[in-house]
This record gives sequence, structure tokens and C-alpha cells, in this order.
Amino acid sequence: MTTVIQPESLINHFFDNSYPCCQFNDISLFINALNIQHKPHVITITGTNGKGSSVAVLEHFFEYNNIDYISHTSPHLCDFNERIRHNGQHIDDIALTAILDKLLQVSHILKLKLNYYQIAFLACCIYMNEKKPQWLILEVGIGGRLDPANVFNADIAVITYAGLDHTETLGNTIDEIAWEKAHIARTFKPVVLGEKLPKKAMDYLTEIQAITYYAQLPKIFKQTTLPITSLACALTVIDIIKQNTQYRLPQNIHQISIKGRFQVLQNSPTMIADVAHNIDAVKNLFKRLSPYQKSHKRIIAVFAAQKTKDTQAIVQYTKDKVDFWLLPSLQAIDPRFDSVQELKHKDDPHPHLIFNNFTDSYDYLKQIITDQDLVVVFGAFTLIGALLKAYEKQNLLCQ
Repeated sequence: MTTVIQPESLINHFFDNSYPCCQFNDISLFINALNIQHKPHVITITGTNGKGSSVAVLEHFFEYNNIDYISHTSPHLCDFNERIRHNGQHIDDIALTAILDKLLQVSHILKLKLNYYQIAFLACCIYMNEKKPQWLILEVGIGGRLDPANVFNADIAVITYAGLDHTETLGNTIDEIAWEKAHIARTFKPVVLGEKLPKKAMDYLTEIQAITYYAQLPKIFKQTTLPITSLACALTVIDIIKQNTQYRLPQNIHQISIKGRFQVLQNSPTMIADVAHNIDAVKNLFKRLSPYQKSHKRIIAVFAAQKTKDTQAIVQYTKDKVDFWLLPSLQAIDPRFDSVQELKHKDDPHPHLIFNNFTDSYDYLKQIITDQDLVVVFGAFTLIGALLKAYEKQNLLCQ
């Protein structure tokens, strides 16, 4: 029996060299060296929040109409394979390891070191070249102008909205961040906006003569399980695609569920998981939690975020909304996370406990939970992924 090397272990080999780091302009070198020639229709989606939800709506539409597509999203919750999907199916380990091996060889030939996101993006490109789908959906990792996804010319670009996040890379103002995101648009091609962008970004779209659409949500979809802006953007893209076709809109498209996006794992006691990890997303999360808060005596929050996130703003906003904090360290999983000692809630009168790892926090939660509690697990994708893995093994929190 042939043993398949796990993708994550193979990915680690990409970092075992001292080559210069791959930059945006180097991505085309990989595209050429890998002989990636297939040219599908491309949808590129950026925005501070809501990108993944827009992708999910488009995937649902494509699958309903039997339209062949590949999508690339990031980050993942549990497995790297989640980042690359063909008609709704994650790439399997055998195909992925073969692709990663090919990509690793090219990395050595070009003598360039790829980062984690670049590896996933180029792996998706190789897979796309093999499967030759009609459409390619690309979720931008960070920004837009210098993101690997921008190596392709988008037939339709989507900008959900611009908020303050990744300021260490994109700039300290919404004006700067929006301008970076606007660069996924192309001349004479549609760009769908969830909301109007600041002047500098709008001036850029005018300068390149992009065809601007403002997303609006039809009244029949007001009651939705999805972020309104994400759904509105996706439906606007679908309207553009549907022109002069027989494609139909699924009646339940506004009620699809997405892992890690306001995911209600159980109701007794109530536990909700959400990948809200910046202040805008956290505000939206607690707005949606309002009906639940009224019917529960205590709100327990399990929270972790990368050290680049404005955790102080998150704590300040939520301090009157949470009764008890559990703060697990995720550094053993990913070094990008702060020591949770730095997340102590100095201005929050409510108690908090710090844990060395997620497992310890989950075990403690099982000991203290009651049916009258509302548990909100929110923050990094890594945290929600750890929760889903633990929950799959043991989903009864009450003891």
C-alpha cells in the first residue's frame, strides 16, 4: 500500500531553504514555469469582511446550475484542502500532494521561497489548469493590489467593503486600504461594490474605466442567515452572469449555512461559533447575538486572535456584553498568536481565565456550562477550527 504524505508535512518543506521571499511580481514566474495556460472566467473578491460568504453564495448558484467551477478561499478551518474546491468538493490528499510536490520543485528551480498563502494560491492554479473549469472564484487573502489573486484579470471584481484590518500591510486609514482593494478591478469590466468606497479608491475605478455596480439586496431576501452585504454582492454578480442565459437562482440561496459563520452548534446549552476577528466583524456578531442574549443568564466567551489584531478595541466593545472570558493560547498551533497573557482584560470587570491551549479551555467549559448559558466562541479561524475538531469528538457540553 502506498503511503500518501500529508499535505501539511509537505508544505513544511517549502520553508526549509534560505531563498529570497517570493514577491507579487514573482507570481507570474511561477505561472509560466508551471505552464498554467487555461483561462477561465475569473471572479475576484476582496473586502475587510464577508468575502467567504460571497464565495459560498456564488458556489451554491454554480452548483445549482451545473456550472463547472473551482474556488480558492482562505484561511481554512480544519484542513488545508478546504482552500481549494472543485464543484463543492475539497481537493483530495492524493491530488494535493502531487500538486505540492510539483510546486516545490519549481520553487527550487526559481530559487524563491513561497509563503503559506502563495503555496495555496499556486496549488489552486495548478489544479485549475488540470480540471479546466469554466469559472474560477478567487478570494483575496490581503488587500488586492499585491495579492497573488491579482495576477489574473478579473472578469468580475467584488469589493464587499473596506474597514480597518491588516493595517500593518495595507495602511493605517480606510482610504489607503480601499485604494489597495480597488486594484482588483479591470478596465471596462464590472466591479461590484458592497458600499461606496472613499474618494481615492473611487477615483481609481473612474480612472481605469471600470463598470461600477452598487450591490443592493432585494426585499425578498431581507430575512437571511448571511451577512447582508455579502449576499447583496453575490446576487449582483449572479445578475451579471445570468444575462442572456437560462441560469436560475436557487430559492434557498439566502438561507445557506457556512461553517464558522454564526454557526449554531447546539441549543441546549446554546453554543455559537464565528470567525469574527476584527472590530467590524465583532460588532456584527454581537448585533446578531442580541436576541440570544436576552434569553440567557450568562454569556461565556472563548476568544483568541492573532497578535496583529486590535484586541484592545474588541475587548473594549464587548466588555459589557460578556460575563466570563476563557482565553486559550493558540501559539502551539500557530506562532502568529500573542501570548494570551497580553490579552488580560484590565478594563473589564468580568472574570477571565487563561489557558495554555484550546483543549484545556474546552475541558473547563464542559465542567462549568449550564443550560442557561450562551457560549460564544469567536476570533481566529484557527480557534474555530480547533473548536470544530473538539466538538466533533464530544458535543455534549453539559455534565
